[in-house]
Amino acid sequence: MLIGRAYSITHFPEPAVAEFRKAIQLDPKYPRAHGLLGYSILEFRGEEAYPQARVEFENELKLRPDDYNALLLLGTSGVALRDFPAAETTLLHARRLRPDQAFPYLYLGEVFSETKRLPQAAEALEKYVHPVRDPEEVPRDMGRAYFLLGQDLRRLGRMEEAQKALLSSQRYRETKFRYDAQHIFDDPGKPDDGDSHTSDRLAGLLESGASEDRKAADAMVLAGKQENPPTQQPAVVQMPPETKEAKQYRSFASEILASFVQRPGRDARQGREVPGSC
Repeated sequence: MLIGRAYSITHFPEPAVAEFRKAIQLDPKYPRAHGLLGYSILEFRGEEAYPQARVEFENELKLRPDDYNALLLLGTSGVALRDFPAAETTLLHARRLRPDQAFPYLYLGEVFSETKRLPQAAEALEKYVHPVRDPEEVPRDMGRAYFLLGQDLRRLGRMEEAQKALLSSQRYRETKFRYDAQHIFDDPGKPDDGDSHTSDRLAGLLESGASEDRKAADAMVLAGKQENPPTQQPAVVQMPPETKEAKQYRSFASEILASFVQRPGRDARQGREVPGSC
């Protein structure tokens, strides 16, 4: 599990999948193992992996029915697979667990839009866009949410509000385009979303803000250390108090090192003076 988390955090989903599978072979009920496996499968294979990942999220929720992050991932999988009744049930459960979180409302809005419940869709999407404190951090989802909201408001005859929402959608999409253009070479090892090892829905989940300023899926990756403590805690070694002589020596050594660092040094490879080297 720890090795799998390390691969996940550093965006190496293929070996992460292998490690989480090994963990499940050893203990099928290990906390978060199925959820993390499903998440890594999605990050590795993108849209085509939703059916397989969905099974893992369902397995996780059989063991821990109130795992918020697994509920979100299962809900977004249901929307992607157009299983709107199942997605709605899952997302409503997530909303009940954390009513102050904005993210479930985005996909609930999509569910209501696709099932022609326009007033509920508009209400849900408005609840998503309003609580976001710094919308520039999630331009992908904000652009999409405002677009859906604008379409629903237009169908409801609320034309002025619809126009404002669609203009906001355009602004956030342009923000996303500018950001991508500026950072196109920042991480060449990570595949582009458009080409999609990572689906838009998963990327949106990673970008979504929570009240504790943590990312929902990343929280799943990073969580578990305190839930799964080692069977035996290592003993804490108590260091003896520092003697007066030791304090004096440490102070003296610090002064010597500080003065040495401040002197010009010589770069042995280049044969030139380098300020502050040692």
